Amino acid sequence: MARSQTPTTTTTTTTTTAAPPTPPTNTTATLG
Repeated sequence: MARSQTPTTTTTTTTTTAAPPTPPTNTTATLG
């Protein structure tokens, strides 16, 4: 079971990386 959880953590990291790029877009819209 421990091995199964390891891959899951990697997937979560990928989602987090995609999240940061989104906030900058909202900031630009506010400035505009």
